[in-house]
Amino acid sequence: MRRRRLLLAFVLVACGSSECRVDPSPSCSYRPERGVAPDAAVETFADEIRYARAGDVHVCALLSTGDDVFGGEANRPRCWGGNPVGQLAQRGSPAIGELWWYSRWEEVGPFAVGPAHACLVDDDDPGEDGEEDGPEVGCWGNDAGGQLGVAPEGEREGIVAAFRPPDEVTGLALGALHSCVATAATVSCWGDDRWAQLGTPESSCCEPVPVDDGAWTDVERAAIELSAGTRHTCALLRGTDEDADAPGSAFCWGHAGFGQLGHDAGAGPGRVPLDEVTGIAAGPHHTCALAAGSLWCWGRNGAGELGLGDTTDRATPTAVALDGTTDGAVAVFAGGESGVAFAGELDAVAPGSAHTCVLDAEGHAWCWGSNDAGQLGIPASEPVTRPVPVHPDQRFESLTLGGRFTCGVTLDERLLCWGANELGQLGRTGEGGPEPSEVPVFVESFAG
Repeated sequence: MRRRRLLLAFVLVACGSSECRVDPSPSCSYRPERGVAPDAAVETFADEIRYARAGDVHVCALLSTGDDVFGGEANRPRCWGGNPVGQLAQRGSPAIGELWWYSRWEEVGPFAVGPAHACLVDDDDPGEDGEEDGPEVGCWGNDAGGQLGVAPEGEREGIVAAFRPPDEVTGLALGALHSCVATAATVSCWGDDRWAQLGTPESSCCEPVPVDDGAWTDVERAAIELSAGTRHTCALLRGTDEDADAPGSAFCWGHAGFGQLGHDAGAGPGRVPLDEVTGIAAGPHHTCALAAGSLWCWGRNGAGELGLGDTTDRATPTAVALDGTTDGAVAVFAGGESGVAFAGELDAVAPGSAHTCVLDAEGHAWCWGSNDAGQLGIPASEPVTRPVPVHPDQRFESLTLGGRFTCGVTLDERLLCWGANELGQLGRTGEGGPEPSEVPVFVESFAG
């Protein structure tokens, strides 16, 4: 089983498909022409999917093999689903079920999808003189809060160069209207800061500003990992000089109205009272973390997204029972709240939805929370407040949680999605539901 660093990129300037076929480049993107069908003798991209990232109503997946009818390039992602604010990096919207292609990037670092915008790190960005000039963060999609790194203008076409980080990027996370990037030493954020989600009193709408790191100045770490909810951000500082994968400490900041920060230090960065943290996932208004071999959740719980058997909010981390799992959880994921990112203002918290999932040591998935569209992998129902097994005949390497749907990459590198499909976010035509459907390589709309 392939265990690789999660890398992804997009290309953002549209050009003619014939030109792209001849010379695919980071500045060229296209959709396959109608009438083109795969050659049965040619290996297709469906064979090896490295991972996927879900936004509110869309998904992008990186494919690790590259021999196909479009020219045999690896590291090409496909994107599909809704495109109301340019989150597919193209003007207009594909027909429901169509997959959009993007050309190959050579050296790409971390990639993240927010509810309606996305950012990537180009590790091999050339400067004006053509020489490598270090990594650059670029973003696209909704810019209602300045989260692309430029003055707010709603939707923007193509990539926007946000800034050049001072060192190798170890974490990237996007909320509804803000963005954050981390190196081993610092975290910098930009965008909307009405709920202190940028982590500094010196915040700027459109200029990346370092987070106030006084809470963790003396914390040893080899890397900083990030996760962001609608209005809050969390950082996991982990690793040492001797062991880069060593557990660490978690810090959160931003909106605390539901207790989603997990501490009482106010809206600024504060330490979550957990030891030996190995993973953290921020949902819309809740947070979960893996620490000392257990799963802990806190924050909003109106849909049972904390997995505690009730719908009562919690302001401090509370242990979640994972009965039936194999050796507990080894990875945690959070998502939900479909549609909230498109209004821009976010002055009131919409009822929305939220769900949470974990993977156990054998790749079994367990989920809980909102299930109005079958996003938990069981028939649509009222919220589920305890972890339930999801498609137990499947084994997953990773999951990604959208607004009202879920996708998972299996151990044999297939991508399965289930839940809502009103904008084609499951990668196919037709209605959604709890049954997993494989995202196809070619869909009917490409066959004429």
